[in-house]
Parts: sequence; structure tokens; C-alpha cells
Amino acid sequence: MSEQYKLFTELSKIEQAIVAGIISAYSHPKIQQHDKASENSLAEVNVEEILASELAIVCFAEGLFAGYIRAKPPIVKEKTFRQVGSLVVMNHFRRQGIAGNLVGEVTSLIVEEGQTPFAFSGPASQPTFTRAGYFYALPGELPEDAVSERGNPGMIYPEL
Repeated sequence: MSEQYKLFTELSKIEQAIVAGIISAYSHPKIQQHDKASENSLAEVNVEEILASELAIVCFAEGLFAGYIRAKPPIVKEKTFRQVGSLVVMNHFRRQGIAGNLVGEVTSLIVEEGQTPFAFSGPASQPTFTRAGYFYALPGELPEDAVSERGNPGMIYPEL
């Protein structure tokens, strides 16, 4: 399977709108009720939030939208943190390494910017973040204003 990873901002405005609509619909609780693999793993996100993403990566496989991940704006404290989230891989493309590649790609970009990536991963995505090098954050490691929308535990990428 041939995969292509792109920055969300490299897509045309029409492609951005289509992808944002897919992700927003996919994150809706009524849709997640029918998809046990994503249940409780993706906080609902609206089209405007997706379109405003400064740092996001999309994956296309077999010419189709296959996955997405984004980083929220930086949180500047004693160091700069960046939350990774909204990881989506469409059902047809799961179990093919796309989630891990998306996490790895966005993590690399954040680290290259000298920032510390972290995530609040649900049960479905926690193994993906662990394989990418994230570990559970200890108390005080994450910024105080970083809060999980779903009550998921915080995971942080180690500083090198």
C-alpha cells in the first residue's frame, strides 16, 4: 500500500474542508457509538478547530483519506509544550502502521522546533504513543493548564 503524508496546510482549501468535515463527523459521539475501536478515544472536534490547526498531518493511502493528527498551539511555561491529539485512522486503514507513522511525524516536527510533545491518549491510542516513545507523565511534568477532555492519562515524550 502506498501512503503519502502531508502537512494539512499543504492541501488545497477544498481538500482541507473535505478532510475537516470527515474528521468532525467521525469524532461525533453518535458515530463513535457504532465504532467500538474509537469509542471514548477521540474528543469531539469541530470543523473550525481543524481548519485553524497550525500543525497537522494527513495521510492518504490508495488515493483516499486514511488518517489525521494535529498539535494544539504551544503552551509556554518553563519550557514549551505542545499537545498532540485528534488522532484518526479510518477503519479500512487500521492495523497498517498509519497511526504510528502519524504520531512519529508530528512528534518529530515538534521536537525539531525545540518543544516538548505530550498527549492525553485513550485506551485505543495508548499503545501507539508508547511505541512512539511516549511514557506516562509524572505529577508536575505537564503544564498545569493542560487538561484531558476525556479524563485520559497524560503521556509525555522524553527530552533528548
